Amino acid sequence: MSSRYSAAEDEYIRENYTTNTYFEIGLEINRDPRSVRERALNLGLKKNERRNWSSDECLVFLAHMTLPDSQLATMLGRKKESVAAKRVWFRRRIKVVNDELRAEHL
Repeated sequence: MSSRYSAAEDEYIRENYTTNTYFEIGLEINRDPRSVRERALNLGLKKNERRNWSSDECLVFLAHMTLPDSQLATMLGRKKESVAAKRVWFRRRIKVVNDELRAEHL
């Protein structure tokens, strides 16, 4: 079981949550990024500057899905982490569709 967050760690998260990634904060306070995210949510912090993916961006992404995250990020003007997360999202959706198609043909 992990240890409780100290007041200093909570303060660090509050001060850096909007400008740093969970990973960066986790490195600074020696915590798992998933734990940092969970703690931030428990503290009532929310990232509001999130930019939704447009249909055009999704089409470009899918057309160039074989490129590395860093190249796609540059091409789309997005962070590498955002591209990596979108890749996971698309793979899950593709798997669901494939599973449904297989079920129909049984």
